[in-house]
Amino acid sequence: MLLFKLTVGPLLITLVTLVSRRFGPAAGGWLVGLPLTSGPISVFLALEQGTAYAATSAVASMVGTGTVSLFCLAYALCAARLSLPATLLVSLTTYFASVALLACIPFTVGTGLVAIALLQGLCLWLAGPDDPHAPPAMAAQWWDIPLRMLVTVGVILAITGLAHCMGPGGVGLLAPFPAFACILAVFLHAQTGYNALHRFLRGVIATTWGVIGYFLVVALCLERMSVLATYVLAVVVALGLNACVIWLHCMGDLLCGCFSGSHRGDFFFGEDGPGGASVRSRALLPADGSQVP
Repeated sequence: MLLFKLTVGPLLITLVTLVSRRFGPAAGGWLVGLPLTSGPISVFLALEQGTAYAATSAVASMVGTGTVSLFCLAYALCAARLSLPATLLVSLTTYFASVALLACIPFTVGTGLVAIALLQGLCLWLAGPDDPHAPPAMAAQWWDIPLRMLVTVGVILAITGLAHCMGPGGVGLLAPFPAFACILAVFLHAQTGYNALHRFLRGVIATTWGVIGYFLVVALCLERMSVLATYVLAVVVALGLNACVIWLHCMGDLLCGCFSGSHRGDFFFGEDGPGGASVRSRALLPADGSQVP
């Protein structure tokens, strides 16, 4: 089981990263809606602690997805006003405070789904629209994939280890810990500025619908179906929901372009969508990287 924990999560993260780089941000945006850390944690809980434990934990994880959105919202609101260390401190404080608050509320599947839907809508509204003039994403660094793999292993081992001393509710709330959002937000904040950071954080909030669908399926089906069938169905639902979110956002951009005469950038594809102006402008750059007059 330890070998399983050390390999499954990092391999999933590596696969999604490579798919995104090979086939573009559209494919990466679709796959990022999967719970790449909290999903394997749920599987390990089902195998080690039993399906009842994992199903109860899944309800908490579904609600706990909202704490990730609150982290992203707090970071987005503070980044324009505070220094990077202060922004990170406020965001993490918001995250842990929301986890502590939600741990005091007994959620069922129904009340949890209503609560997380309202919270997601509120976070998206408060985050505001993404900026069409955000700069392109940073170039990938050599340490990017190894860092993601190490963080994944650390989070999986830490949270599954806590299952022996915490109840399923506490473990479930901690499972969606925003490790990758935190790391990438810090690098974007330091190297690209606020506009790209805001687009990224808003994108994280939007794509959590796939994570919510994943844990909803686990909570409803794990004690009624086999473990394998439950998690396969959960992955299918997560991908389907995330595809719908991306499609709706692209349709919104298209409608905005029809009425305004311009095409707004979105949080997955950059300005003018996949293969659009951001890609074309890079193709027009001289070999020395200077701007075209």
